[in-house]
Amino acid sequence: MFYKPFDLSIVNNTAQAAFALSVLTLFTLPAATAAESNVENEAEQKPALEISGKVMVDVRQADDLFLDDDFEDALLRRLDLTAEYTFSELWSAELQVAYDQIEEKIEVKDASIKSKYFSAFNVTVGQFKEPMGLEYLTSSTKVGAMERSMATNTFAPKRNVGIMLSDNQKRYTWAVGVFNNSEDIDFKQTAITARATYNKKFLLPFSQTNKFRLHLGLSATSRNQDPDDSIRINEDLELYGSNSIIESEKIDATDQSTTGLEFAFIAERVVLQGEYFNQKVTADPNSSDLNSQYDGFYTQMTYTLTGEGMDYKNGKLGGIKPESDYGALSLVVRYGELNARDNYDGTEATSLYYGLNYTYSKHLRAQLGYQQADISGKNALLINQGSATSLRLQYSF
Repeated sequence: MFYKPFDLSIVNNTAQAAFALSVLTLFTLPAATAAESNVENEAEQKPALEISGKVMVDVRQADDLFLDDDFEDALLRRLDLTAEYTFSELWSAELQVAYDQIEEKIEVKDASIKSKYFSAFNVTVGQFKEPMGLEYLTSSTKVGAMERSMATNTFAPKRNVGIMLSDNQKRYTWAVGVFNNSEDIDFKQTAITARATYNKKFLLPFSQTNKFRLHLGLSATSRNQDPDDSIRINEDLELYGSNSIIESEKIDATDQSTTGLEFAFIAERVVLQGEYFNQKVTADPNSSDLNSQYDGFYTQMTYTLTGEGMDYKNGKLGGIKPESDYGALSLVVRYGELNARDNYDGTEATSLYYGLNYTYSKHLRAQLGYQQADISGKNALLINQGSATSLRLQYSF
């Protein structure tokens, strides 16, 4: 069956704790608001509730390199619902829940409170995305390819409980946060993650427009580990629900650190973007494991056949807004590599993706993608090449 039964009682423990933390912050809000009332030029109270959501359905066909016993030709890729409540111009909250068909569970993804009380920066508390990577921070409804790159999925940390300071200006953005780095919300294992971006519009030679923009970004995360919780890279080939065959050795580690570089060049209907990540893992000196280093990158070009440009705001790429009643059509080409091999163990992989995206409106989008992948090293003894074709229908509101 397309829809599988699921157990509503199976909810991610980390998400539960994040939600509880945000609710606790909510209860403290009246006291903070009372203190605000004495602040000169206090923002006018404008309570508002906004509900949004998205549904993505995939149909795909893939070679044996991608397949496993549970691989499905049709899959509910994403189903989530988001509630954003604005208390005033200074306070807002967000709650996002999602259904995972593969895991057969409903989980809380985002549960956070955001404050603009301080003029120099914003404060976000709860569970949310750590600030790392251009592609990762771009909404799933707006990324060019059907799935994010291997490098992004491997090296960008996911949602965690923490507190973050950030600021968005016309030319630059910055964010830095402290996050919990384990399943138990005790902050015995922590991570510090930061990102800074800079962008500028400029004229190109022989151009009469001012629609060219250059984006540069730098991000980093440092994370301490419990050596008893071994870590390893275990990633698929950019096809959701397929084999996780890109693997590193398993390491009893005390620390890991990752740095990321990003760029984007937006020239009207053409967008070039790319990212490079480098990760260093420090092995427990009491173990027999060795320090290891891994890296990966991708480069991507998006070309809009119907002439529209791509939105950009607050250090993130946006979607393509059709200028015609017939919608917008764009081509995407991406090449990526992931090196999870060190100390004569692990896997290396490459991926070449071709995509055709049709955006009918801000609510409806269809994507057709074709991918070729190669792996070498571990897990590549019998099959090391393959291709996959996917079709996605997306509705968001």
